[in-house]
Amino acid sequence: MSMSASVVEREIKSGGSIYVVQFMPDGKHLVSGGPEEIHVWRLEDGQQVATLAGDARCLAVSNDGRWIAAGTRRSGAHVWSAETYEQLRLGDDANNDLINTVDFSPDSTQLVTTTSERGHTATIWDVATWNTTRTLKHSNHLLGAAYSPQGDKVATFTTEKLQIWDSKNGDLLIDVPVSCSWYSRGPAWVNNLHLLLFIDTSRMVLVKLGVPTGFTFFQWAVSCGLESEVALSQHGMFFAYSADDTVTICDTSTPTVLGVIKACKPITSISFSPDDQFVAISGMKGTIAVKHLPAVLETTLLVDSSTPTPLLREWVKSMLTRSSWQDTLAALINFVGLRFVLYRVICDHFEIHSNMADAVKCFHQMNDELVAQMSTHHERTRWGVDFRQRCLEKLPSLGDTAMSALRLDEAIIHYSAALSLSPALPQGILVKRSQAYMAKGLWEDALDDTNQVIKLDPQSPWNHESVLSEWVKVNLTVGPWKNTLAATSNFKVPRLTVYKILCEHLEASDRITDATECLHEMISELEQEIESNEAKQILSDFLSPRHRLRLSDRAVLDFKSRSCKELEDHGDAAMTAKRYEKAVSLYSVALGLDPPSPQNLFVKRSKAHVAKGMWEDAINDANEAITLDPISLAGYEQKYLALCGTGRYQDALYAFETLLAKMSESLDADVRERCLQYKSARKVVRRAVQDTIRELPRVLINADTGSLCDKTQQAAAFESLPIFTELISSTTAYIDQNRIVQEVTKYYRYAMLSHRWEDFEPLYEKVVHVTVYDLEVFPTHHKLQMFCKSARDAGFHWAWSDTCCINKADHFVLQEALVSMFNWYRDSSLTVVFLRGVSSPSKHGDLVRSIWNSRIWTFQEYHASKVVRFYNEDWTVYRNLDVPNHKESPAVISEMEEATGISADALLALQPGLANIREKLCLASRRETTMPEDAAYALFGIFSVSLPVIYGERDHAIGRFLAQLLANSGDTSILAWTGRTGSFNSCFPAGITVFSELPTTHIPLATNDAEVNPGLRTSPNMSQLIKLHDELLKLSAPLFSGKRMRLPCIAFRLGRVSTTVVASERVFCATTPFLGHVEIHTTEQLSRLDSLILVHPWIDFLLDRRPMEDVEDTDADADKPTPLASDAIRVDTVWPVFLQRLFGGSLSTVARHAARSVSLASATPDVHADALQFLARLRQPFGGLLLAPTRRNMNEYRRVAAEGVIRVQIRTDAPLDELVANVCTLDVL
Repeated sequence: MSMSASVVEREIKSGGSIYVVQFMPDGKHLVSGGPEEIHVWRLEDGQQVATLAGDARCLAVSNDGRWIAAGTRRSGAHVWSAETYEQLRLGDDANNDLINTVDFSPDSTQLVTTTSERGHTATIWDVATWNTTRTLKHSNHLLGAAYSPQGDKVATFTTEKLQIWDSKNGDLLIDVPVSCSWYSRGPAWVNNLHLLLFIDTSRMVLVKLGVPTGFTFFQWAVSCGLESEVALSQHGMFFAYSADDTVTICDTSTPTVLGVIKACKPITSISFSPDDQFVAISGMKGTIAVKHLPAVLETTLLVDSSTPTPLLREWVKSMLTRSSWQDTLAALINFVGLRFVLYRVICDHFEIHSNMADAVKCFHQMNDELVAQMSTHHERTRWGVDFRQRCLEKLPSLGDTAMSALRLDEAIIHYSAALSLSPALPQGILVKRSQAYMAKGLWEDALDDTNQVIKLDPQSPWNHESVLSEWVKVNLTVGPWKNTLAATSNFKVPRLTVYKILCEHLEASDRITDATECLHEMISELEQEIESNEAKQILSDFLSPRHRLRLSDRAVLDFKSRSCKELEDHGDAAMTAKRYEKAVSLYSVALGLDPPSPQNLFVKRSKAHVAKGMWEDAINDANEAITLDPISLAGYEQKYLALCGTGRYQDALYAFETLLAKMSESLDADVRERCLQYKSARKVVRRAVQDTIRELPRVLINADTGSLCDKTQQAAAFESLPIFTELISSTTAYIDQNRIVQEVTKYYRYAMLSHRWEDFEPLYEKVVHVTVYDLEVFPTHHKLQMFCKSARDAGFHWAWSDTCCINKADHFVLQEALVSMFNWYRDSSLTVVFLRGVSSPSKHGDLVRSIWNSRIWTFQEYHASKVVRFYNEDWTVYRNLDVPNHKESPAVISEMEEATGISADALLALQPGLANIREKLCLASRRETTMPEDAAYALFGIFSVSLPVIYGERDHAIGRFLAQLLANSGDTSILAWTGRTGSFNSCFPAGITVFSELPTTHIPLATNDAEVNPGLRTSPNMSQLIKLHDELLKLSAPLFSGKRMRLPCIAFRLGRVSTTVVASERVFCATTPFLGHVEIHTTEQLSRLDSLILVHPWIDFLLDRRPMEDVEDTDADADKPTPLASDAIRVDTVWPVFLQRLFGGSLSTVARHAARSVSLASATPDVHADALQFLARLRQPFGGLLLAPTRRNMNEYRRVAAEGVIRVQIRTDAPLDELVANVCTLDVL
């Protein structure tokens, strides 16, 4: 930064001795140091800015202006902030040595200090931490150190050596031997390869460093004293040294004396300003003289009045790297003798460096300032003419290069500079600058240049129309064409031409619709100005027939034809992309151009209307096509499709028959043959449609339109599709049955919604009268809408929701839905699960905790579905799962295992039917219902049960359902429960929650040969044992008649019932000869009941057989894993334990024993062993059922509800012959 010329000859008095002075990097402040204090001065007015405590033998200021460092005589080095003047403490206290040098690195990140005491050490400090990073040891008296201009090296100077070090790692790079005294000064870097040393009182040495370690000495004589000071200019071009009261300035390269400055005596320090315009000289008596260096060197900077010396050129070059050319000139404002030469040096410098714009600016300022000298001085005039000519040759080329690189500002500057030098205003440069202005969006400037071009040459091809064309091209990219049209008033161009340019650019950018609208706008606006011949010619072919003139314009006709064809092509592309609204718009604009044969456009627009569901518009367009071409097959086809869409199926059939009639009347034999094929193909397609929709839900939502569709509408929907016509029309020699079935099946794929019912769901009665997408805003309506959109986005045309797709007012429809719902979910292509209450972002565990996972209806929906996708409450994908089927996602599998305690394989193995009844009931028991009946109805599908649906029967539904299960399967494990009895039959509970535990305490444990009591091998009466076994074989499976159950069992009559209290709980006790002591926990008052019976109903276990519905063909499926095999279930569940205890061994063993229903006498050769096995099972502990006779009939019983399992065991001494008499079948109500 340059200083003002007013600083010249300023003298500052400090009031005390000064040892050293240093310019600050801003060039506006000085720092001086003495034996007592350090001062900061402002050069503009010589005022003191700050005082820092401490002495200073040497000073340094960092290039970034942030730090001031001082070396002291006895207290080491100190650092201050140049912004706050706060003193900082160096990391290791910087010792107390005399510091003779301080210097900052060029990047201000390091500081080097030197001392000639205690080891002659140069220390490098890290400015960020002020800790030592490197120590450079020397063997001789250390005189000084300095960083190289690039900062990569540090030079140190001793009485015997000049050493160059790597500033980063401290490696010694070059070792230069020298011989000098303690009074020598240095080193000072001229550049990165040259150092200046002051040796003794008579020699200056310039050391040139070689590569990699060589060096060369250059030395010359000087005359100075022992206390002389030396300084090097910032750009290294000259140096100064003191002797007595003078400072001599010398050229570094020659070395020639350039000037001498007188100052106070003795001189203690010399410092050059950052821009080398000023030199500060301090004296011991406390004065600082600031001298303007150009004034000192004026006579050495010129060869003559017009020619600069190389020194001036180099000096100006250095100044221009630090400041602007205006500041450089301002620094020399008072030296008239240098003005022209200085201008010339600056202009030449800019020209050499291709900065022609600044060169021209400087040249113009020179002419303005030195106009008299330029006109009277021949040498200067000749230089000015030559310079101007060189600029005119270079500037246009530089502008062209900048334009090619899209450096528009630079191009405008160069063109403007060239125009400023040319009094004739070259037309070509004006055109180029106008183009640059346009590219930059400076349209007013572009028009001004265009006006000058037209003024210079009225016939120039570059005119307002040229500018307008480019302006329109740019503006059409940022806004509507009407805005562009409205803004064209500044252009002196006929209105017709404006429209013509607009239409051309709109057409070129494929905005055909806009181009056509622009054309109509032109017709409307200019119809009033029809008097001009040009207007007549342009408008003639665009006016309607009643206005059409005799004149015609072929170009306009061509434009109409091109526009119509391009509009039709764009419409076809929009149809392909399913952008039907856009297609309708494009076809409509094309029809507005009055094409000669528009029927094809009417057909295409009718297709677009059909795709949008705009049935009436589609019918109108089809009728237009038929009117224009009465035998238009495509017109009749579209009319048929549109009529199907409106539900006017009779009219649609008539249109189709008309189509076939037209085809049959055709003179073309091929068309007639195709008609016959169409009729046959239509029957096949319709049959395939009926076969497919027969298995679909009665009512589906059309995901495209949002309408509810019954079977008839579902069938008609396919016939309204282009694929229906394609399947018929593509039939040639034969009917492709496979393709027909494939296309029909693909179309009727559907998605199901699984969710938790909420209040105010949209029901059938509401949605049947309005589309789903037209429902008013409400959370449950939004749920249904988003589900349909999800299904549509997934590529499905159909969707089903239990809210609106079941007409619950129709009992038959409701019954059908509840029985068929499992199959519908199983046959769906996608089940969308909506997780109300799960917000985004969802995380592991949200599914387990969701309310959806607690409902019983969703139990069958999830297990029936093959493909499932979960959605959060905001309809984002659950946990961002990126798999098509979430049922196969490891994340979902993990959560479902966590929720059920069952492995994924076991869950996937659950199939509808009567197998594994208790396991399914256990899973379902954890789910909740709103209506008690739903606990039964929701399980119809998973158990393949069909029963009448009677809402209002409450827990009666549970009884009917369980009775049907028991009757169908014979699985008496359904009776293994404790709790409150239901209203249908006392053997069944009031709810399914009692099945939450598996019946491991009711049903006896399995046995094997090892568990048979050795004492039993000889003791039992074999004939009595076989007789008991055969009596049990005679028992039939449990049967139902109405509400009455015929229960096969072994009955044990209880004796008198007594009451006792155990742990504050009432317990009823009784005895029986066969079972011994019996304890019963119940809320009923048993002491009031007579003839109580405890029964053993687990006959299948005693006979070592399973219910027939669970038996598999083990020979056929020996290699197949069973659904609930122990290796398919997690070890932390009770299922494998229960199965082992219930049937013993592996499940394959159970299957083998399941078929044994024959007498022991003929079962196996080892009758005795089988009999012992039977006896062991008989004597296993079991959970009995307590029965009491009804009040009406002592031969009818009811089950007494027990709070806990009545655990008993047949005594080992019980007589078998009497036990046979207890085998019976009881009627239980």
